[in-house]
Amino acid sequence: MAEGKIPPAGKDPISRFNLIYMNLPMAERIQAVAVIDDQPVSWEMAHREINNKTKLGMGILDELIMLKII
Repeated sequence: MAEGKIPPAGKDPISRFNLIYMNLPMAERIQAVAVIDDQPVSWEMAHREINNKTKLGMGILDELIMLKII
């Protein structure tokens, strides 16, 4: 798949998240992507938590799916 393309819906959510994350400009990665328990979550934090498969990371992933970000 070419860079900058929207990931296909058939890919697993973590792969879709990582593809989107890799295509973000560096400056964008410090911006909030979601709010979990009234706390903003940056792309960087989401990346770390999701790839470590923490409980928080799976909650962030669910939120991003619900918001149709991934």
